[in-house]
Amino acid sequence: MSGRGIDHLVVAVPDLARAAETWRSLGFTTTPEARHPFGTGNHLVQFGNGSFVELVAVVDPAKIVDGDDETFSFAAFNRDWLARHPVGGGSMIVVRSAGAEADRAAFGAAGLRLFAPFGFERTATGPDGVARTVAFSLTFVADEALADLGLFASHNHYPENFWKAPFQTHANSGRGIAEIVVAVDDPQSHRAVFEGFSGVAAQPQGSALAFPDPAGTLVLAPAADLDRWGVTVAEPGRIAAATIAIEDADRAVATLAANGIAHRRDGGRIFVAPADASGLALVLDAEA
Repeated sequence: MSGRGIDHLVVAVPDLARAAETWRSLGFTTTPEARHPFGTGNHLVQFGNGSFVELVAVVDPAKIVDGDDETFSFAAFNRDWLARHPVGGGSMIVVRSAGAEADRAAFGAAGLRLFAPFGFERTATGPDGVARTVAFSLTFVADEALADLGLFASHNHYPENFWKAPFQTHANSGRGIAEIVVAVDDPQSHRAVFEGFSGVAAQPQGSALAFPDPAGTLVLAPAADLDRWGVTVAEPGRIAAATIAIEDADRAVATLAANGIAHRRDGGRIFVAPADASGLALVLDAEA
């Protein structure tokens, strides 16, 4: 199978401004706040490898439209997710797109549960202060045994308006999402869904299953394997951790220390607890 790779990680947060400040304290550059037409807003952390972190919060509840069996609602999903997990954390995994029609065909052929096509536009303010139009087609699927995990592919229609080099330069030397780790009791029971979603065959990693891709690896890990990411307690069915590849561990440590962020270093890997990263365990990894 040809892999899709990680497009981005959605981190749902109760307070968007506070989350953006937290991620800046971690050494990441954030984009200006943007608003979706369906009631949520975001700040992004863009990386030079074509991945990004999306910090998402509910900013206008009246605009949220609930989903149903046929239609997936991004805003309602994150609203309800935050109601269950008010501290925040990783809520959705997004893979790269081959085009919305191709995504639907591939996911359908893999037997994944598909929702109705969905697309939207918003404005994005660049580092030059100019607002430009960006637009996306989203192809939502589901692992029905993982109610706390959203899955979709995202087709970016105006990448030239979205990606901006100044946003991809980070004080901690971050260069891209290397891994997203989901805590599950039995990785094998989710194997078929994640093979279809990622586009790659699973590879065992101890008792975990990895879906490796040069553009970012997905990992399904039971509790016994999560200590590799510095996770001591994780709720099954949720995103437990993310690994961000960095260029310079010393630089990352200096940034964290200067901003008063607690961390633990093991060689080229730096661990930040969920309490200091919007509910998500982070590994800043110079070896990734």
